[in-house]
Amino acid sequence: MEILSHNQEPEKIQLNFEFLNKYHRNDENSPLKKNWKKLKKQLENGEGETDYLKAYEKMTDPEIVMNDFPVSGDKIGMFLVRHFDRDDLKMGLIDRIDLDGSTVILMLPKDNDLHIDADQYFVPSEEFSSMWDRWDRDTRDKISQFVHRGHSQSHWYTEKYTEGKFIRMPILISNQNYDVQNRAIVENKDLKEFGIDYLEELPIEQRREQYILGTLSHEIGHTWYTYIIERNPSVEVEWKKYIDKYGNLTGYAQMYEDRNPNHTKDYNENFAEAVRLMTTCPKYLEKNGKKEVVDFIKSIFDIK
Repeated sequence: MEILSHNQEPEKIQLNFEFLNKYHRNDENSPLKKNWKKLKKQLENGEGETDYLKAYEKMTDPEIVMNDFPVSGDKIGMFLVRHFDRDDLKMGLIDRIDLDGSTVILMLPKDNDLHIDADQYFVPSEEFSSMWDRWDRDTRDKISQFVHRGHSQSHWYTEKYTEGKFIRMPILISNQNYDVQNRAIVENKDLKEFGIDYLEELPIEQRREQYILGTLSHEIGHTWYTYIIERNPSVEVEWKKYIDKYGNLTGYAQMYEDRNPNHTKDYNENFAEAVRLMTTCPKYLEKNGKKEVVDFIKSIFDIK
């Protein structure tokens, strides 16, 4: 199906993006649907603990599953060993790390410029690449805004979804070719414009790989925030105090505040960004007068 440019009639644009419907998050073959089914089966089998420490004690090293990913398994393994303590990784109750370059994740908000239903879509990279080649530059730029690099499913830990039980959850890191930030690095754009100027302290040839590895760190950070920071009110209050004092730690975290109708800071996102920085651009925070942030995180987690 031929794809029309973004400046054509909205109803025509919608018609031409109908291919996305078969990759909706609720499709039986979507990674999210499969993980949701696995979670429900775990709960039906009596898995999960109401006590976090019991869940933590049962954790083993996460399984790493790779599929057409741009960074090798050896480099992923060395990165995890170099920067993360094994017991700290278990704190995130991470069951599996899926490094799946064969899937492009689109997360579309309400009133998006593409006139597509607001939701999550998991598109095979091969098909997405074929469509990408047909789109003009403006359409590509619009779509890139909605491409996500990965997500942790620790946010499923709620009374509604896990019956209040602590249960092993996966992390998914998806295709890294079409999102705004990776494109900015590859196309040698102004990194500050895309909220990733901290990469400028790295040699150009290292920036993209470190950004991809940092995406994994970022998602690990989200699991820690869910299970350690958020569950301990006094700890979360202290973390918020630092972010209120210093402001958003990266331009990327600032984007979350800018998009929030109430313009409030996203403390979880800032924490995930801090973990990214500490494992890929370790001097950045201290160099910018934010050593307190580093010291706070290191008082809880043994990040190297």
